[in-house]
Amino acid sequence: VGRWGDPSYGIYLIAFPVQQAVIQLFWPALGFGGTLALALAITVALAYLSWHGLEKFALRLKPRRQPNAAWGRALKDRATTAVAALKRGAPLLGWLWLCWILVAALNKLLRHLPDPAAPLNSDATWTYLPNARKLLQQPWAFLSTDPASYHVAPGGYLWAAAWGADPISIQWANALLFLGCVGLMWRSARRLGGLLAGVVATALLVYLPHMMVYVPQVLTETPYLFGLLLGTTAAIEYALGHPRPRLMLALAAMGLAITLLVRPVLQL
Repeated sequence: VGRWGDPSYGIYLIAFPVQQAVIQLFWPALGFGGTLALALAITVALAYLSWHGLEKFALRLKPRRQPNAAWGRALKDRATTAVAALKRGAPLLGWLWLCWILVAALNKLLRHLPDPAAPLNSDATWTYLPNARKLLQQPWAFLSTDPASYHVAPGGYLWAAAWGADPISIQWANALLFLGCVGLMWRSARRLGGLLAGVVATALLVYLPHMMVYVPQVLTETPYLFGLLLGTTAAIEYALGHPRPRLMLALAAMGLAITLLVRPVLQL
């Protein structure tokens, strides 16, 4: 069909109004096939008319001269300068974003922080807090003779005991621990993929709607996430040649240990 002109752009522009006009005037009398054929014929005819009456003349106004070498070099130099400026400003942009996303995370945590008078979830009521109180009252007897000490993951009641088995203290501790998770996510993603990767990863972590419900609770999701990100971040630093590799290996082992103690079922 190109022998008679180029109707493609005209078809793109004209098809919709022609279809609507044909439907308004001839539907349902012509049926689907009739309106389709009529709209197609009118559209193609008007598209060829547009090409021969307007488009091919308008294309003659298009500049044909190629950019010279000096212009190309100038454009390349400007692009190089812009990239260099962006790299110089990346640390400042990174710090600004990290501060902003931490404030956003704290705001979301405060909105999801349970009311002090609200009932606790069943895991906290029947597992974590009772075992934490037993550990605080008789640590040796609980760990050596009480089956409850090994029927559940010990990290759950160890973390609760570290805060005196007080629900409000544990909720606030988990909220602050989540801010540490955001920082670890930022560090690991930034090291692997740069500024944009850090921005996307931390934004997903903070704005994922299913996450914040579980963070400021007497639960083990937040300690598990912290251990996971601590181990991941330390392993990334070790792999990328951190100047203190033994410290990074120790932190990676610590993160893995936390995940195993808190939620071993996820490891299995």
